[in-house]
Order: sequence, then structure tokens, then C-alpha cells
Amino acid sequence: MNMHRPSRAFALPLVLWLIAVLMTLIVVLAYAARIGHIESRTQFDRVEAESAARAGITYAVARMDSSLGTDAWGPSLQRRSLELEGYRIDITIRDESGKLDLNSGDIEVLRALLQVRQIPADQASRLLAGVTAMRQNNARFASPLPPVPGAPPAASGREQRIATLSTLRQWPGIAASTVAGLRDDLTVHSGLPLPDARLASAAMRQALVETGRAPARVEDGTQESGGMEFGSGTFAIESVATRPGRPAGRIYVVLRAFPRSGGGMASTWLAWEHGRWTQ
Repeated sequence: MNMHRPSRAFALPLVLWLIAVLMTLIVVLAYAARIGHIESRTQFDRVEAESAARAGITYAVARMDSSLGTDAWGPSLQRRSLELEGYRIDITIRDESGKLDLNSGDIEVLRALLQVRQIPADQASRLLAGVTAMRQNNARFASPLPPVPGAPPAASGREQRIATLSTLRQWPGIAASTVAGLRDDLTVHSGLPLPDARLASAAMRQALVETGRAPARVEDGTQESGGMEFGSGTFAIESVATRPGRPAGRIYVVLRAFPRSGGGMASTWLAWEHGRWTQ
């Protein structure tokens, strides 16, 4: 009988050790399952919030129908809000013709705008140099002359264009926060030499006045509510959906809105992004 006691004495710690290992594995698996559930729920909430934000875009386009009369939505510097399935959706509509086109706009107005917006001097000079060099290359792209130093890269023998404002973040020395701060003043979709001062922001109007491109007093063409007295048909719309205790959803889109033949409004998206501007 004494011969079996050592084996029993050895078996008990082994069993206890195995129980401890199994308990640890159970705790780890339970924790991993809990984290997975939280991540899945958070992802679901984000998708739901962005869906609500996209619904805000659709609703905004529908409200641009001029047949609604004074209830129609036009470009405005003010946010509009609505409620949808527990979400508060804040919508801002800006007309792209009230912004300066980086590909065709007056460079002196751009210079004045950067000063008004108090863009850091080093970033302002880089942005101006890049736009100027791009335009000089465009004037020479058919000639055998070498490209201008400092110009953004482009395919050989082809005209350069800035396709999106996000492209500026790829230029050396241009911060994402700077691009975000200029979003309400710059575009690549209007094709105009000068923005429409009636639809411009206060900063853009000041830049136009300082450069002599607009009179000191300009009639406000943005509509806080009622009607669409002005509007080019190309708009930047930001929709932000928020709900207490949930992540926010954001959609920013540039689109062309136009009436359907059978009534209502349709749109063609030119550019869009979701989430934070700085992502």
C-alpha cells in the first residue's frame, strides 16, 4: 500500500495544475468573446450611423426640388437638422460655385484667402508654389521644355489637374488640418475663374474684396430657408448623424443635383468621403 502513496501525492498537484490551466483558458476565451462582441457591436453601430448620414444626403437632395417653393432647400452657411430613428442628422449644403477652383481660379484670390484664413506662411507658400507650378506646366505641357521644379508629378505630355482636395494632403508640407480648414472655400468642380461672391463664405468674400474682384457690399445668395434663388446645381453636402451613446456617422459628398423628368430630384456623385476629414 505504501508503494502507491507517492504516485497519489504526485497526481493531486498535477490535477490542480490542469484545473488551473483550464480555468485560465476559459477566462481568456470568455474575454476574447466579450471583446469580439464589443468590436462587432461598435462596427454595427458605425455602419448604422453612416447609413443614417447617407439618408440625410438623400433627404437633402429631395428637398432641393424647386417645385417645393419656399420649403425647398438651397445652399446655406447654416446647419439644418432632422430626426431619424433616434438619430439627429445635421446637414450643411454649400454651392461649389461659391468656392475658388484650384485648377482655374484666380491665384491672387487664393493668396488673399490663405492670408484671411491665417494659414501658416510656410504651408501657404508651398500651396501657392504648387498650384502656380502646375499651371505653368500646363501652359508648356505640349512643348519640349522641362517641367517646372516644385510642380506636383504628372504623366509626361499630359495636362495636370488637381482631382480632389484630398490630393493637397499628399503635397509636401501641407497638413491635413490646413486642407480641412479650407474645405469651405476651395473646390475642383466649378471650373470658374472666380467664385460667386453671393454664395461664398465670409472669408472668401473678404479675399474677393481685398483683391478688387468683388464690391465691398455683396448680396447674400445663400438661403437659410425657403427657395433656391441661386444655385449652380453642383453642391457639397455634409451630413453628420449622432445618437447618444453611439459613434457618430459622417458623409461628405460633392454632387450635381437635377430634376427628374417625372418629378423629384436626382443626383450624380462627383466625390465623397466618410468618417473624419483627417482620416
